[in-house]
Amino acid sequence: MRKSILVSGTLLVAMMTWASAETITVTVNTRQPGADISALALGVSYETSLLLPNKEGIRYFRPGNKPLVKVFRTLGIKSLRIGGNSADAENIPIPSEADVRALFEFAKPAGVKVIYSVRLKEGEPESAARIAKLIHERYADVLDCFAIGNEPYYYKDFSLYTNRWVAIRNAILAVYSEANFCGPDQNPNPELMKNLAREFGHASGRLVQLTQHSYPFGCAYRNYKEV
Repeated sequence: MRKSILVSGTLLVAMMTWASAETITVTVNTRQPGADISALALGVSYETSLLLPNKEGIRYFRPGNKPLVKVFRTLGIKSLRIGGNSADAENIPIPSEADVRALFEFAKPAGVKVIYSVRLKEGEPESAARIAKLIHERYADVLDCFAIGNEPYYYKDFSLYTNRWVAIRNAILAVYSEANFCGPDQNPNPELMKNLAREFGHASGRLVQLTQHSYPFGCAYRNYKEV
C-alpha cells in the first residue's frame, strides 16, 4: 500500500510540474466544421481466403457468428472490405456462391457495407460476372463497390492492366449495370492513381473510389520486429 501511495504522489507531482510549465488551449470551431467524415469511414479489411470454410466446414463470416456480429455493431464498424493478397493468389480457390452468400448474410445483421474484391490476376470475367449477378439479385443494398484485383504490381504496363481490368469490369456491368468500382488497393503509386482517375473517373467508368495501402511504420511483414 505504501508503494502505491508513493508512486501516485510522484505522478501527481510530475503532472503538477508539467501543468505549471505550459498551458494548452483547445478550441472547437462549430461554425466551420470542415469536410464531413463519411459514415463508412470506420472499416476493416479481411483476406478473401477467410470466406472459405475451415477444416470443419465452418465459415468465419456467417450470420450465425453472433459474437463477431456483436463486435462489429459495438465498435460501430460500417465498412467491410474483402480482398488482400489472397484475392489474386493462384493457390487459393475463388470463393463459391455459397461462401459469398454467407458473407452477405453476415453483413446484414452486422450493419456493414461490403467492398468485394474479384480476381484480376488470371481471373476470368465469367467468374466475376457470376458472383456479381448473385450480389445484384440478392444483396445490392449491402454492397458498396467492387474491387478488381489487389496490388497489381505484376502488370508493369498500364495498358495491359487496364485491358484486363476493363474486361472484368464490363463483364460485371453486363449483369449489374449500376455497379460501382474502387481500387487499385496498391502501395502508394501516384502515376497509377493519376492514370486510373483519367481513364475511369468519368461517370461511364464507374470508378467511384481510389484506394491505396499506407504503412506509417513501413511494411509490417518486413519490419515486424520494429513495429
